[in-house]
Amino acid sequence: MKYKNLGLLIKSFLTCYRGEWDSICKGCGACCYQKNETDEGVIYIDFNSPCTYLDTYTNQCTVYENRFKICKDCSRLGARHALFARWLPPDCGYVETFRKEP
Repeated sequence: MKYKNLGLLIKSFLTCYRGEWDSICKGCGACCYQKNETDEGVIYIDFNSPCTYLDTYTNQCTVYENRFKICKDCSRLGARHALFARWLPPDCGYVETFRKEP
């Protein structure tokens, strides 16, 4: 993807989706599993290594409201992640929303 003004693009996305961010998530839980990278640079999700706080039956975080304070590995997903993170699966709600072809 090539954008002339990435900052402006991200700002416009965030303006459109402010207040709707969590509703874009499909609740797959893929972001709550250990990620590994091969020597060839391929990133894969290790579904045998979930976050301690992930309920693997519901794919819901058991400390969701305080996840960033409690879990050192939990990081906020933003528009840049949605656009460029190689570890998010193609069927992730954020990926589908932000990587739409114009």
